[in-house]
Amino acid sequence: MVKKFDYKGCMAPVFTPFFRDSSLVNYEMIPKYADYMVSSGIKGVLVNGSAGEGLTMSIAERKSVLEAWMVEAKRCKLAVMVQIGGILLNGAIELAKHAESQGVSALLCLPDLFYKPSNGTDLANYLKFISNAAPNTPLLYYHIPCYTSVYIDMVDFTNKAIELVPTFAGVKYTHNNLQEANQLLQMGNHLSVFVGNEQTLAGQKALGLDSCIVVSANCFPDYVQAIHTSIETGNVKHALKLQNNLNATLNLIETRVGGMTLGLKALMEFTAHIDCGSARPPQNKVPRESAEALWKEICAKKLLPRIDHWS
Repeated sequence: MVKKFDYKGCMAPVFTPFFRDSSLVNYEMIPKYADYMVSSGIKGVLVNGSAGEGLTMSIAERKSVLEAWMVEAKRCKLAVMVQIGGILLNGAIELAKHAESQGVSALLCLPDLFYKPSNGTDLANYLKFISNAAPNTPLLYYHIPCYTSVYIDMVDFTNKAIELVPTFAGVKYTHNNLQEANQLLQMGNHLSVFVGNEQTLAGQKALGLDSCIVVSANCFPDYVQAIHTSIETGNVKHALKLQNNLNATLNLIETRVGGMTLGLKALMEFTAHIDCGSARPPQNKVPRESAEALWKEICAKKLLPRIDHWS
């Protein structure tokens, strides 16, 4: 039996850095990115996820980006999860085999985005192909129905996956039904549940959902981790103030550039001094001057005071 994916806390779904003029992968940024994650207290990264724009990359690019991160992960002692789905099944199987050969900590898999599964058994049977390709690596399902339109009862699916998928290790749960997420948590300590919605981190943590993979952990890792810590120590008032400040910032980013993830990627140059470039088509680009103006507005409105301001 495959060992469970024993990771707790916050994991960052890292952006893939692209050159602004060509949209080619800027591999030179990855070592600096890894150092930034470690110095920020983040001990794990998700590579080639939705924030990492894995679905815009070729299979060869996805492999090489993972390989670059694995070099840094070994140097910095980072856990690495990699998203391998959302493409033709044969391609997902190829990426799963490659990821296992690289020694990743865990696989994350989207469903087929055209031949969508209609029930938990169909989805579990799909993941079984991935499991067979990487029989020694924990496998998690990526539940993000707002993008996939796969609205399947996750409790029913998880029961089927436990039965049918030997390496099944849990769910990355990017949905707003915290009751369902909490139900998954109660299904056994051999499963991992990573929530993907940063706007309700305080409530998630209070329900016992103590692991997350949220895009704001790239730009604002201190806020994300401090919200969790405040709930753990019983300082609920502090946690809610931090949560409200983070939410106000995310709402402003969404309003100004038309996309939270797009805006956060563009802001990395100013918050972390890492130039991740622009998003690849068909997503819109955020011009550097727009990102700079946005960061100045965030600073001028004092939306993100020091974490210890309310301590």
